[in-house]
Amino acid sequence: MFGWDRASRVHRCSAIGAPLACASGDRRISRSSDSPGPGAESGTGKHPLPVASLKLQRRDQTRAPPIVLPSGVGRCCGGCCVLPQALARFNVANLRNRRTLMRIPHSATRAVTLATAGTIVQLLGLPLGAAGTEPAPAVNPVWSVTWSPDGERFASGSYDGLVRLWGPDGTEGPVLKGHHRAVTCVAYSSDSKRLASAGQDGTVRLWDANGKPRWVLEGHSGLVACIAWSPDGKQLASAGFVDRAVRLWSADGTPGPILAGHDDSVHSVAWSPDGKQLASGSYDGTVRLWLAEGKPGQVLKGGGGKVYTVAWGPDSKRLAWGSHDGTVRLWAPDRTSELVLKGHEGYVASIAWSPDGKRLATAGDDRTVRLWKVKGKQGPVLKGHTDTAHSVAWSPDGKWLVSGGMDGTLRLWRPGKAEALWIKDLARAEARQR
Repeated sequence: MFGWDRASRVHRCSAIGAPLACASGDRRISRSSDSPGPGAESGTGKHPLPVASLKLQRRDQTRAPPIVLPSGVGRCCGGCCVLPQALARFNVANLRNRRTLMRIPHSATRAVTLATAGTIVQLLGLPLGAAGTEPAPAVNPVWSVTWSPDGERFASGSYDGLVRLWGPDGTEGPVLKGHHRAVTCVAYSSDSKRLASAGQDGTVRLWDANGKPRWVLEGHSGLVACIAWSPDGKQLASAGFVDRAVRLWSADGTPGPILAGHDDSVHSVAWSPDGKQLASGSYDGTVRLWLAEGKPGQVLKGGGGKVYTVAWGPDSKRLAWGSHDGTVRLWAPDRTSELVLKGHEGYVASIAWSPDGKRLATAGDDRTVRLWKVKGKQGPVLKGHTDTAHSVAWSPDGKWLVSGGMDGTLRLWRPGKAEALWIKDLARAEARQR
C-alpha cells in the first residue's frame, strides 16, 4: 500500500496517526541537539518516543521560534516519524542544507510519515503555552458536519475526539465524549433520533437524540473514514480507511456483511435515498455500487484520481463524487458519460446536495465552499476558511449551509451571502456573530 520514495525520503506506512512499527528495526534515533525540552526522551524502535527532536516550520512563518511537540502529538521509531493531520499545513525542512525534505499540502488530512534517518529535521510555528512548556492548541480541526433531518440541530466531529451538538442558530448543545481520537464523521438517522459517529480510534459509536451513548461498534482494523445510515434506519454502513472494507451493521450494532473489492483506502460511503444502492468511494480511484443486501454492482472510474467523497441526489438517479484532481463528477445510469464540474484548486473533500436537488455545495482543499447548479454552472464561492474546508451540509429547508474546516472553525452561511453569518472557533471560547 505504501512504499519508500527515495526522492522525497518519505517512508509511507499504513498506520495512520498511530505509533509506527518500522521495518528498519530496533534502531536508536539521534535527537537534534538544538531542540531539547519537555517530553524529550531517547528510545528505540520497540518503544516509540514522542517527537521531541522535531520542530515545525510554517510556509508563512519561516522564522518562528522552535517548539517541542508534547507526548502523543507525533511519534518516532526506527528512523521514522509520524505526524498527525492537525500539523499538516506545515513544511518539513532539513536544517543541514536548508532543503525541503517534503512539502505537506496545507490541507493534508492524513497523518504524514517522514524518514528522519541521517538528517536533522525542524518543525517550526506552533505557539508556546502560557507556561512555556507545552504548545497551546493552535487549532482543533473539524472533520465532519451533519444536519439532523428535522432541522432542530447540527452536529460536528473534531480532532479532539468530541462530538458537539448545536442549535440551528449556532447555540451550543451537549458535548458527546467517547472516542479516544479524532472524530472523522458524524451522521443522523432519517428520523433524527439517532446519531452515529466514526473515529480515528477504529470505532463507530451510536448515540440517542439527547447524546446518550447506546452502542460501540468494533470491527474495523483502523481509522473509520465515513459512516452513512440507510434511509429506513435499519442499517449503517462504515468505510474502513486502513482495512479497505465497507462494513454493514444493523441498527442495534449487530455486524452484517463485509463488502470487499476496493484496492485502496475507502474514504466515503453514501446510501441512495430510495435505499436500493450503496456507493463507496476509494483512494483506488473508483466508485463502487452495492445492492442493499451487499451484492456488488457497477464499478465507476472517473479518471480524477483518489475519490474523497460520494453523494446521491435526492431522486436517487444521480450520483456525485469529488476527486483528488479538484473535479466533481455527476453520473446517472441513463447517461453515456458523466458531467464534470471544474473549479476547485485542490481535492474535493465534501459534497452535499440541496434538498430540492437543484444545487450542489462542495468543500475543498482550496479553503472554499462552492455552490453549483446541477447542470454544471458554478454559483457563489464562499470564502473564509483559512485551511481546507473539509465538510459541508445543507439544512433540511435549504436556507443554510454549515461547513467545518481544518482551521478549526465551524461556519454558518446563507447560500446567497458571500460571508459566513456565524463563526465558531473550536480552539477558542467565543463564537463570532455577523
